[in-house]
Amino acid sequence: MHKFKFFIDFEREEQWLEQMAKDGYHLQNTFFGYHFQRGEPEEAIIKIDYRTFKKTNDFIDYCTMFEDSGWKHLAGTKSSGIQYFKRIDDTAGDEIFSN
Repeated sequence: MHKFKFFIDFEREEQWLEQMAKDGYHLQNTFFGYHFQRGEPEEAIIKIDYRTFKKTNDFIDYCTMFEDSGWKHLAGTKSSGIQYFKRIDDTAGDEIFSN
């Protein structure tokens, strides 16, 4: 499924994406709108971070750091700015942190 929506508040966008996951629509990418794959409904915690990278290796390190902390990178590229993460480890906190 493909949806076009515009947010100026990351928190509201995160809440909408979490509701979509509850409805069984899982974010795949955000290239020209939101692309979802239909699946099993789930209680997901989605967080958004804003970072751009000049080097691909820096982007890979960034995504690896989050994955090691219990967060899966869902969407975003090294130059897109907005990065989407889903908590995959129940022991991870409810908030993400990047420096």
